[in-house]
Amino acid sequence: MEFSPNRKLVSDGFPAHVTPRELADITGGSEACIRRMCERGDLPAYKQGKRWCINRVRLMGAAL
Repeated sequence: MEFSPNRKLVSDGFPAHVTPRELADITGGSEACIRRMCERGDLPAYKQGKRWCINRVRLMGAAL
């Protein structure tokens, strides 16, 4: 998966935040399900305008 060069990357070379579509691609889940999880507060996410941003670093920390 390629990420925009304008996005802030963390030490592992991946962006600190991902969109629901990107997370769906990574996990094999559905974008709609991930959006619902964001809305319920099940994922470390926040809205930036109309877009959801999922904090990948916190998500990975919670999964460990």
